[in-house]
Amino acid sequence: MFVLSFLTLMLSFFYIQTQFSDASRHYKIISKLQNLKYYDSMINEEVTGVRYGLRLHDIPLSTILINLTKQYDELYELLGTNIKTHPELQVKLLYLGNQITQKNSAVESILQNMLLFKNRQKNYIDNSLSLIKEIGLTSIDNKSLILLVQLMNYTISYNLDADPEIKQHAKNHINLLKYGYSHPQKEEFDKINNFIIESDKLLSAYDDFDRHFDEFYAIPVAGIVDEVTNIYLLDSAEDEGVANYYEFALYLFSVAILLYLFYSLFKLRHQRTVLIKANRENKKIQERMNLQVSALEAAGNGIVITDCYGNIIWTNPSFSRLTGYSREEVVGKTPRLLKSDEHDEEFYNELWTTICNGNIWHGEITNRRKNGTLYFEEETITPVHNVAGDITHFIAIKQDVSERKRHENTLYRNNRALRVLINTNQVLICATNPKALAVDVCHILTDVGSYHFAWVGLAEHDDKKSIRPLAQAGFEHAYLDSLNISWADNEFGQGPTGIAVRTGKYSVIKNIPNDEKYAPWREAAIRQGYASSIALPLKNEMETWGALNIYATELDAFDDEEIELLQELADDLCFGIEHLKTRAEHSKLQSQLQQAHKMEALGQLTGGIAHDFNNILASIMGYSRLALDRYVDDKESKLGQYLQEVYQAGERARDLISQMLAFTRGGQAEPVALDMTPLLKDVMKMLESTLPSSIEIRTLIDNKLPKILIDPVQLHQVIMNLCINARDVMDNHGCLTVSLRVINITDRKCNSCHIHFNGNFVQLSVKDTGTGIKSEILEHIFEPFYTTKDVGKGTGIGLSMVHGITHKYDGHILIDSYAGMGTEFNILFPVIPGEYVVESYVLHNVEQEEQSIYAHILVVDDDNSVAAFIAELFDSHGYKVTVAHNGSEALQRFMMTPDEFDLVVTDQTMPIMDGDLLARELLAVRADVPIILCTGYSQNINEEKALEMGIKIYLEKPVESGVLLKSVVDILSK
Repeated sequence: MFVLSFLTLMLSFFYIQTQFSDASRHYKIISKLQNLKYYDSMINEEVTGVRYGLRLHDIPLSTILINLTKQYDELYELLGTNIKTHPELQVKLLYLGNQITQKNSAVESILQNMLLFKNRQKNYIDNSLSLIKEIGLTSIDNKSLILLVQLMNYTISYNLDADPEIKQHAKNHINLLKYGYSHPQKEEFDKINNFIIESDKLLSAYDDFDRHFDEFYAIPVAGIVDEVTNIYLLDSAEDEGVANYYEFALYLFSVAILLYLFYSLFKLRHQRTVLIKANRENKKIQERMNLQVSALEAAGNGIVITDCYGNIIWTNPSFSRLTGYSREEVVGKTPRLLKSDEHDEEFYNELWTTICNGNIWHGEITNRRKNGTLYFEEETITPVHNVAGDITHFIAIKQDVSERKRHENTLYRNNRALRVLINTNQVLICATNPKALAVDVCHILTDVGSYHFAWVGLAEHDDKKSIRPLAQAGFEHAYLDSLNISWADNEFGQGPTGIAVRTGKYSVIKNIPNDEKYAPWREAAIRQGYASSIALPLKNEMETWGALNIYATELDAFDDEEIELLQELADDLCFGIEHLKTRAEHSKLQSQLQQAHKMEALGQLTGGIAHDFNNILASIMGYSRLALDRYVDDKESKLGQYLQEVYQAGERARDLISQMLAFTRGGQAEPVALDMTPLLKDVMKMLESTLPSSIEIRTLIDNKLPKILIDPVQLHQVIMNLCINARDVMDNHGCLTVSLRVINITDRKCNSCHIHFNGNFVQLSVKDTGTGIKSEILEHIFEPFYTTKDVGKGTGIGLSMVHGITHKYDGHILIDSYAGMGTEFNILFPVIPGEYVVESYVLHNVEQEEQSIYAHILVVDDDNSVAAFIAELFDSHGYKVTVAHNGSEALQRFMMTPDEFDLVVTDQTMPIMDGDLLARELLAVRADVPIILCTGYSQNINEEKALEMGIKIYLEKPVESGVLLKSVVDILSK
């Protein structure tokens, strides 16, 4: 039964399959015949539309013709079996193919003629409008012509199927114009005649065009299709009778297996239930899959699916929004098109190795969009495995974290700026030295702030307006040593540092490799890895005196908030440096005040000593001079030489006391015509006893040096300062050479005042064998308080004092310094023009017999030795002398006999009553009494005050005998 059923089913299957195949073929043939009529109708309608200037279908006419031909070819192939048994059907099919070919040719002819006709129409319309403008509207003929033009334009030209009566009406107008138009101007007549001829030709062409359309409509494609359909249907009816025999046979078999079919139906119903349930499950699965796909499409994160080789096969819209690439642009490509070159190959190799090993990779990547901009994304790549465990795909989920990274970067920058600011404020509290503070801040910027390089520059006021580095830290490798940075408005002042100093505002370079303003320094900056920089002005209310410069390795490394914090840092640094300078100057002023108090005390001590010492010198010099003048006839004798040495030693002691007094008085000494040789020798003798024996001292002095105009004490200070500095730079080992010579200078520039000068000078040279002075330091050595010595070893005022004294007496300074060979200071003092006559006093032998009046002199001095010397001097020259040992005793003697004394010679500093007070009392008793005041030292009186109170002559001890006698003679002779 099973086999029978199986055979029946097989026969039924084959029969049904045959019937189904025949039915399907029959349906296709009928469908093709209907399509032929349909496409033929569309062609007719489209051609008609072309005729009236319309488009009835969206499909081009050429496409419809192709479809018509294609339907015919397919029909011919389907009817292959029928054609062999029915010759009539074959004839009709061939005739149908011929008519379709003719119709294609007719359509092509219509389209070609239509194009030509349209061009002729356009030219006709343009010519007609131009003609109407030329001939006007005045005559009846012209109106007829215009009417013709309107007829042609609005009926023939724009309506291809114009009413025959209207066309005939146009032709009548053409004939009327041909034979009835006249115009006095032959030229216009020719134009109108030509137009009429063109109109006639256009109408004739239109008639030809109509014939083409009539021929097209005469092709009977639809009728032939109906004939083929009828023949085919008759043939199909004959085949249906044969099929009935097969149906009867199958009926017998069908009854046999009916019961089996019922059984099978029951079983199929059960299976149907199972299938319906499975179908419902599949539908739910499909819905879930559609939901998942929709979720992936709508996901805010970019999603990419690749095959196991990394080729992209799908992306969602968020990926396109993130990268700028459409799905079509990336499918088939790899994610490498997003590479930004911000990561090295090792990074990508590690990523690929991780996911190829079946592991999930998660991390952050910097990628490049289609427009070239960079963005940051957080990405997770997950491998997808098949049932066998092999990797088939990779799914990458991308989240744009650019905004988060920007905020993180901003937060990082602000935090590091705040850390730098906090550390700087801590350093400010403990800072004691401006340079050390600047160095500490630079280290904070590079160590705490992680900036690549930082330095502080000071604005110089030299010719180049250069910027001198004060402090630096970080990655620089002698970056500043080779650069020419200026704050002048020139090529080298257009960098951020120059702009910040010049304008007082911060200046930022966001892209050093591409910024034109950084051209002079770009190559050196790129070698150091600098990509951006900022210069922050250091300024007070008066001026911008420097700049804080910071460099970073990233492009555009400084945002507005960070700049605001860094400017606050620069302001704090500026305040700290200025505060330290002010405090240092205050300390120096305090030191100077203390030094002034010490000098005042020393002056008082020196004054007291000087008074007594000058009295001793007065006795020594006075008695030696008396001995020379009165008891030594031969000055070259041994006694004469001995006494001369004693007298000269007294002079040197007198000069030394005078210099000490001038030094302690400070500035009260006046310049004198001075021979520098003796003073230099005295100074060098003093230095030989004070400098260490490890320093060799050499003195070179030319003969017959001219004199210079200078205060001896100040010249002494110049020599001492230069020699002490030389000792310090040689570290107590070396050779010190001091020389004097006359020199002629031609167009040299002074190293301290920077003025060019010429002339004859006495040159004082102080040369050492120290380490030399660097060029950048040489420009600052004459600045007050500038020193390169360690703290406590120098005040920084020595060379500034040398500068001041030298230029006070119109001098100049030249410096020759070589690294490792030493330094030579050349102090140039101008030679006194002309000759100075030094007045020498000679003891006068007063001829007593010529004096009509015997002079009586009152000598007052508390030093018995001095009083005795003066009395002996005056007595030896014929004067009567009365000696008093203090002011009170002298006043008493004078008041007893005021008119007895012709002259009073008194000391200033005495017990009980000083000389100035004694003079007042004497002048009160006798106003015309002449008084000579001699002083060893006094702070209460000077020459100006003495002369104001009525004293005739003011002399300083020790007084030379000749000077004292000449003063007496001058007064008494008057």
